[in-house]
Amino acid sequence: MIILITLLITLNAWSLPNLYNSEQDKNLKSRQVFLTPKLTHKKLMRANQLMSDKSQTQNAIKVLEDLLQQVKDRDYEKALVEQNLGYAYLQINQTTKALSHLQKSLDLNILPAAPTKQILYTIASVYTSISNYDKALEVLNQWMSVTEKPSALANVLMARILYEKKNKALALEYVNHAIAQTEQIKEEWLQLSVALSYELKKYESAANSLEKLVNINPKNKNYWKQLSGVYIELDKLDKALATLELARQWGHLDSESEKLNLVSLFLMKSYPYPAAVLLEEWIKDKSVANTQKNNEILAQAWLQSEEMQKAIKPLATAANLSPEGNLWFQCGQLYLELEQWQEAVTAFGRAAKKGQLKSPGIMLLSMGIAKFNLGDKSGAKQAFESALKTEQAGKAAQQWLQHISMN
Repeated sequence: MIILITLLITLNAWSLPNLYNSEQDKNLKSRQVFLTPKLTHKKLMRANQLMSDKSQTQNAIKVLEDLLQQVKDRDYEKALVEQNLGYAYLQINQTTKALSHLQKSLDLNILPAAPTKQILYTIASVYTSISNYDKALEVLNQWMSVTEKPSALANVLMARILYEKKNKALALEYVNHAIAQTEQIKEEWLQLSVALSYELKKYESAANSLEKLVNINPKNKNYWKQLSGVYIELDKLDKALATLELARQWGHLDSESEKLNLVSLFLMKSYPYPAAVLLEEWIKDKSVANTQKNNEILAQAWLQSEEMQKAIKPLATAANLSPEGNLWFQCGQLYLELEQWQEAVTAFGRAAKKGQLKSPGIMLLSMGIAKFNLGDKSGAKQAFESALKTEQAGKAAQQWLQHISMN
């Protein structure tokens, strides 16, 4: 029987610093919109056409540099050319020159709101790409001050910058807000959320993101294992079991420890039968070691499933591997329950031979009962007389001796 539990996805509300300044945004939007002269517009279009073919970017830059000299006394046109030069240099990965031209475009304080915001966001992204996180944060804060509703992508960018700045708690809030605000969630956003959540020991947050990850990419075995581990941290063992079982069905359980974890969860949640079936299969195919401990677990799983006959084989295997006789004693007790008297006598004999028994008196008493039921009254009497000398079984042994003497 396979236990499947539906995994629930929960969205949380995240509170972020309000960086938006409506006055600044209003002032930016109030900038005068200029018309671009035809000649300048024509040359800008020519440069953009060249830039559409990356191999022609240098030619586009030449067109723009020439145009820049022609418009150097006209601020609006100059800002447009500087902006385009910045994008051209970005296209060929010359970030220093790109940043310089983009900043010059901004410093003229003349472009309308939309291109100004676009340039700010681009500059913040470029600084992030070259690991200048101080400048990236400064510029992205400027962008957010004039952007009323930042996109999910922008919030993730802020999260990455804050992560690098070691402000991990706020970074987690930003990335989780981004995840909550869109259905177009990217896998790397969720990975960032999980990493931050682990570092901050925010396991509910980690669970929320991992639940989404296993839905987005169920073939990634690590997501399933991480999710099960998080559920265990949260003491949500039902969900931990369901997750690890689903991982098994996807073929994601590779290591012995992972398989034994699943068996353990089945047993903890009182599902011994699937635990026994799986563990028996894994010991058989050698993906789980044929050790004393693993065979004891298998035997207990069968016993809890009320499958005593099936429990005997792994218990006998464990008994052979044990340096003590106690497991053979347990085997003998099982044989008694099943009324397999000769097998019980053999098991008790092996228990006595290995020794170091926790209950030697009970073992002798049990041996006597098995021999009595085989019709070996002499052997039974001998075992009961030995048991009579022990505190554990003396009283019961006396009763059995009386019973033998009367029959």
